[in-house]
Amino acid sequence: MTKYLPSYYEHLERQLREVFDQLTEQLSEKERRWISEWIDVGEYGLAVNALLEHLREKRSITPPAVIQRVRDIATAIGLADEVEKELPGD
Repeated sequence: MTKYLPSYYEHLERQLREVFDQLTEQLSEKERRWISEWIDVGEYGLAVNALLEHLREKRSITPPAVIQRVRDIATAIGLADEVEKELPGD
C-alpha cells in the first residue's frame, strides 16, 4: 500500500470540497449528505465515484471546467477506469 504525506490528503480534500461546493446546487439532499460525509471521513474514492455518477446524469448542465476537475481528481487517485465508464469520450 502506498503511503502519502498528510499534505497530499489535505490537497485532495481541498480540491474535492471546492468541486463539491461548485456542484452543491445540482446535487440532491441525499447526494450532498453522503458526499460531504465521505469527504469528512477521508473516503475520497467513494466521494469521487458519487460525483462521477452525478455528472453522468447532469453533464449537460455542468460547466466543462468542473467536469474536467472531477476527471483530473479521479485520475490522480487511480480511478481512470471509472472516469471512462461514467464520462466516456471526454
